[in-house]
Formats: sequence, C-alpha cells, structure tokens
Amino acid sequence: PANSIHGFVSDALETMVQYGYPYPTSFYNPVPAYPFREACQRMFKAGTGLGALSAAMQVYYNYTGNAGDCFDLEDIVKPLAFKYWQRKGQIQRIPDRIPSLRDATDIAWGYQTCTEVYQPMPTNGVTDFEVPYTPNKTEYVRHCQRTWGVAPRPNWEEQMFGGADI
Repeated sequence: PANSIHGFVSDALETMVQYGYPYPTSFYNPVPAYPFREACQRMFKAGTGLGALSAAMQVYYNYTGNAGDCFDLEDIVKPLAFKYWQRKGQIQRIPDRIPSLRDATDIAWGYQTCTEVYQPMPTNGVTDFEVPYTPNKTEYVRHCQRTWGVAPRPNWEEQMFGGADI
C-alpha cells in the first residue's frame, strides 16, 4: 500500500503543477485555476500534516465534491498509482500489476516513454518532494525492449529540440 499511496499523492501534486493554468481545467480531473495555489492554501488551513495532505488531494481528486469523503484503496488509489508509476516509467515500483486498467492513452504513453519521453528520473527528497529513488535503467531498457521492441533514447528531447541551454 505504501507505493500505492505514494503514487496517488505524487500524481496529484505533479499534475497540479503541470496543469497550473490561470483558469479551471479538467484534463484529468476538474481543478480550479492555479490548483497548486488552492492546494497550498487548504494545506495551511488544515492544521496537521495528514490533514494538509488530505486537503491537497481533495483539490486534485475531488474539487467538485462528487467523489465523496474517502478514497478507496483498491478501487481508486491502487489503479491511479498504477497509472502514475507506469507514466513515470518506474514499473518496478508498481506494487500490484493491474493490466486490465490499460486504456489507449496508457498504452500510447507506455510506448512514448520508451522512445521519446524518457521518464526514469532519480529523486533525492532534498531538491524535490519525492522519496529518494534511483531508477534501475537496465530493467527499464529490458522492459522497453520486451514490451515494445525498442530501446529508450534518454537524450532524444534535448537532441531534437535543443533543450540544453533553455
């Protein structure tokens, strides 16, 4: 359950920042304008660490209030964590493989993370909000070759778009 909860929380925090537009959006879930700001404001008001975490999750997963008061581990948290770890290319962190959850977007993203959008990025818990983690690049390459018949191109984005000096 720890990796499931971690993936569930990380997905919400990362996505709120990535889709932090100045207007409401609903790419994945309905969120307010600048959802990370809303999450931070609610976190400060919460009073406890777990309360703050819950407040942030409510902004991303339940902004409209339609999801209810609780996130079910088996039906909501694990499936969303599965998709998060898959998108991140961190397949070894998926606690329980749930292949039936793969839809067309997940399949396409799985291929893209093995070709153009290299995802296995280390984290240290100091300069990011993640638990320290060092990806197993050998396993990641094996996974891409076994699943898609391709080898990852870690520097493709920089080579293609010249991002080294941005």
